[in-house]
This record gives sequence, C-alpha cells and structure tokens, in this order.
Amino acid sequence: MITVRVFTLLFALMITSVTHVYAGDMSENYIREAIELRLKKYRFASKVDGKKVLSYDVAQLKSFYSRRRFTPAWTSGGELCAEANDLFLALRAATLEGLNPADYHIDAIESMIGKNPAEGMDDAVVAVTDVLLTDAFLHYASDLHSGRVSPKLVNEEWDVHPRKTDFAIVLHQALDSLGVREALNQLRPRHKGYENLRKALAGYRSLPATNDPPKITGIRRLEKGDSNVRVVALRNRVSLWYPGISLEDKIFDDSLEHAVMVFQKQHGIEPDGIVGKETIAGLNMTNADRMRQIVVNLERYRWLPEQLEEKHIAVNIPNFELSVMEKGIPTKTIRVVVGKSDHRTPLLNNAMTYIVLSPYWNVPYTIATKEILPKMSNDPGYLKKENIRIFRKEGNVMTAVDHSSINWAAVRNRTLRFRMEPGVKNSLGRVKFMFPNFTNIYMHDTPSKRLFAKSIRNFSHGCVRVEQPVALASYLLGKDTAWVNDAIRKASGKGKERVVRLPEPIQVHLQYFTAWVDDAGSLQFRKDIYDWDDQVSKAMRGIPTLHKKSGVEKFASRIAGGSPSASLQ
Repeated sequence: MITVRVFTLLFALMITSVTHVYAGDMSENYIREAIELRLKKYRFASKVDGKKVLSYDVAQLKSFYSRRRFTPAWTSGGELCAEANDLFLALRAATLEGLNPADYHIDAIESMIGKNPAEGMDDAVVAVTDVLLTDAFLHYASDLHSGRVSPKLVNEEWDVHPRKTDFAIVLHQALDSLGVREALNQLRPRHKGYENLRKALAGYRSLPATNDPPKITGIRRLEKGDSNVRVVALRNRVSLWYPGISLEDKIFDDSLEHAVMVFQKQHGIEPDGIVGKETIAGLNMTNADRMRQIVVNLERYRWLPEQLEEKHIAVNIPNFELSVMEKGIPTKTIRVVVGKSDHRTPLLNNAMTYIVLSPYWNVPYTIATKEILPKMSNDPGYLKKENIRIFRKEGNVMTAVDHSSINWAAVRNRTLRFRMEPGVKNSLGRVKFMFPNFTNIYMHDTPSKRLFAKSIRNFSHGCVRVEQPVALASYLLGKDTAWVNDAIRKASGKGKERVVRLPEPIQVHLQYFTAWVDDAGSLQFRKDIYDWDDQVSKAMRGIPTLHKKSGVEKFASRIAGGSPSASLQ
C-alpha cells in the first residue's frame, strides 16, 4: 500500500567503482556486502539508466534481507532464477487486477535484465536487480492483498481497515517452497465478487477501440414514438448493452424501449423506457470510463476482510439497498435512504449490538442550528407541533427548560440540547439500530416512507433509513422468542424508549460499490453519487485527494415570535 512517506532508494550504481565479475564465494560475499551496504546507507533510490527508482518500504526490505543474511534472493551463479521470471510475468499482468505494472519497477527490472550477458551479470547489476525484484514483490503483494491506497488516506471519515500481513515472510515462503506465482494467487481477494469483476475488466480490455460509438448529443429526453437522428445515436450506444437491435432506424420503437429498460435496470435507473438526463449520462460513459469504474471497485474489494462473516449486514450506499447475508447469499433485501451529497454516509465496518424501540432523537447541533432554529423563527409553535423539548446540559445532568425563557446565544457554546420525543413524527421512527462508531452513524426507521419509492434515495443527514424496520428487528431478535413482529410493533409504539440487546452481535458493512456482477451474472453499474470513484481513482494514481472531516459550519439567525432574540454565529 502507498505509505504517507514514500521512501527513496538511494544505492547508486558506482560507475567508477571496481566491477566484480561473478567468481564463486568471493563474489557471493561481495554481493551480500553490496546489498547490506546499500540498505544500511541509503533510503533506497537507485538510479537505473539515469532514472530514479522509488521504493515501497525500506523497513520491509531490510527485514527480508536481514533474515537471509543479505544473500541474493533472485539470482544464482550470476543468473536469474525461474522465480524471477515468474515475478516479472506477474508484474506484467498486474493490469488484470486493475493495477499498473509501472508502479512496480517493471521498466527498470526489464532494463537490468537486458544487461545480462551470456556469461552472467556483474556483481553490481546482481545486487541492484535483486533488490529491485524484492521491492517489486513486496509492493505488488501489498497492493494486491490490502489495496493500492489506504482508505483513511483518501477520506478520514471512512472507518474500514484493510487486511494486513508481513509480506517479507510471504516472500520467504514463496522462494523456499510455495512459489511466487502461487503466493501472489493466494494474496488476491477470494471474494466471488472480486473474481467476477476481474473477468468483466478483462472483457472490456478485449474490446476493440472502434467499439465505442459516438455519444448521444443534446439534453432533451427521448421516448417511444420519437423519430430523429438522435435515436440512431441512442441505438448505437444501447447496442453495447443489448446487442441485436437495429442500428440505423431513426424511430424509437417497442424494441428500443425494451433495450433502454434493460440498460436502466443494470444502472439503478427507474426502468420507464424514457431516455432522460440520468440515462443519457450513463449511456455516454465510454469504455475507458467503465474500466476506471471497475478498477476502483476492485480496489474496494481489497479493503474488505479476507473473509466476511457467515452472517452479516451489507449496505451498498450507491445502490440504496441493505442485504442480510447468510453464507454469501442475500436472505433479505431492504430499500434504504442514505446521506445527501453534503451529508455523506461513510464507509464503516462495525458490530451491531442493540436496537432501540420507540427512540428519542437527540438532534445534532448542526441540524438544530441550521434547520430547527429558522423554523422556530417562522413558526413560534414549531417545537410543540414537532414534539421537541429543550434541555440544558450542566456537567452530566440534563435539565428540561422552557424555550420561552432561553437566551439563544447559549446555543453557540452548545449548552442547550434539542430532543424529539418518541411518537409518529419522530424522525427516527419506531426503531433505531445501533452499531457504535466514531461517526455516530446508525440505521433507523422514518416517517417519510414516500422516499423509498424513488430510484435515487440520498436524502438523509448521513444515517441510513430502513424501509422495513420491524422486519429487520424481528430477524435480529429471532433467537429471542419474546420478540416477534407484533411484540416489536407494540413496544415501538408505546412512546417510551426501550433498549434491547441483540441475542448475538452482527457485523454491519457500509460499502460503496458502483460496479459489481449480480447473482444472475449481469454486470451492474451505479451512479457515483458522492464522486468517490474519482477520488479513489486519483489516489491510486498517486494524486493527493484527502477528504478531511468537515467542521461545524457557522450559522446565524434571529429568533422571533415572542422569544428573546439573539444572533447565532
């Protein structure tokens, strides 16, 4: 993985130094000394053909060579061993994994290998080539296993932790017995979804450059019955997803409408057969765009645990769907609403341990100041209508206060708390599902059921709203016979908050997959609602993209309607 500090490898080839030609034990000792000296003296920036070669991790290099007393790993008798060739071929094929061979010294290694005369390499070349090959293996192994980029270095609010291992030990095992090819195969994510996306990427790479017809121009929508030249462009773009339709007909007929609906279903767009803004944007994505999208999602698979829990909950944010997974099979799927573009639902991996029936809603400070206070200004009776009470926090004690007696300037230092009481209007609905995390994100019911009918459902302040909360609660409490659907409904409607521990914790994965292959073998794409694909893609190419936690924005308003007024800043 790319580290915060990229170490530079500085063991230069000394042209003016004495050149040793391989000659038995004396030369072996020289090579060991050369490797040790370079790793001790420099932070590893070798120059090959005048170009600086960057290293992955000097510490891992030193660990690897120290264990073998700096004996070269990839050469014997001045010649490269078969494992070196296997590594070279694996690095060349890194594109199959959505990785770039250029990140692993491929040109430098090829250049060094090209200097190998028939009688063998000189000692300086042996030392440099050996360390380059080792560094390439360690770097590629890490990227293949744990991801090219660290999620935390892309977005501080993502709470996911890729798998870790000691790749120096892996390389020892590969060279001793396992073999380089098999060692790398075992490091690749074993998720079925990863392998399916690898095949999809290979399919795109095999397409000829001519297989990318002109884009659909204009923004005016197209629908059945239309007849113009834009329909021809539509047919050509749709044919990439639905081969066999006529490419020259200018009429938008039944067969084209059906093909459009197939495309829409594969892209999470309302399958109405009407080619609007979202459908045009999706159809106009080039093959190169789709390959970048697949590459980014292969990276996300590398961030997952090596093996997902036998039973877990997966929420795919851009698909607006929750899946209850058992042994890799979705046993229950539920529509969800996720965060808006300015209140993004983060990536998380935490254990759900309890649910809350008939919950209070402790209103976050930003929502209280930016949304509730302006509504109070326009409607003095707003708090009563919405069943919201105000409390003053003094130490660990919360005391209810009458809003008409409040000095609203106190809101600035957060001494006041807004709490919505349980009931039909409560924004959390009847149930909330808790998987404690540092972002305070959770799942919950909602009174706004109409939003679940929409195909694009990013409307929340970051938490995940669940369409079928009672069904989900019943599943989670299934081993506790005291809780069945009716009992949950009654308890969640009593107007008194009640915490219920789950019989056993269940892991929750909030994920962000914009490309995957479904159980029917259909390649699915979704809109990148948070622009995270571009962010990860840039990070994979070494372009800094860190998204930091957003601070509390200042807000000013004046409270009217008989209450003491003050400016909030």
